[in-house]
Amino acid sequence: MACCGGSDKACANTTDSLTRSRHTVTSNQLKIVLVGQGGVGKSSITLQYVKGQYNEYIDMTIGAAYFYKTLSVNGKDIKLDIWDTAGQDRFRCVAAMFYRGAAGAIVVYDITDKESFLGAQSWIKQLLQNSNNPVQICLVGNKLDLADSRRSVSKEV
Repeated sequence: MACCGGSDKACANTTDSLTRSRHTVTSNQLKIVLVGQGGVGKSSITLQYVKGQYNEYIDMTIGAAYFYKTLSVNGKDIKLDIWDTAGQDRFRCVAAMFYRGAAGAIVVYDITDKESFLGAQSWIKQLLQNSNNPVQICLVGNKLDLADSRRSVSKEV
């Protein structure tokens, strides 16, 4: 996964800015949540980033899945606690409890699915309502490999 910029360097820069936020100054841990509609590829992004694995077919997450990854930022080890939340409507209230304490959130949409892009706004609203501290939010369009199937999402971004 490339965080907000397409490269590991961009991810390190984003992580560096998160470590300077008021609620993480004394901590070497950052909580990151991935949110978005079901089937947009949150689990695929997470597995690719954490384990370097790509699976074309992954079962949908039920509730949330936890992963972690340690990065070195400016000579300091930072542990990312990554929560991959379920995107189905029946799990939305469960997902909200994972927002508390998050330093960052990655809102994922599928570039071939306009509804998932339009739904991103409600995920951001829910994040802001349920987070107990300022949270950095990154909007990520996923499934670029399926760009030929794109349906007018690019014009609205």
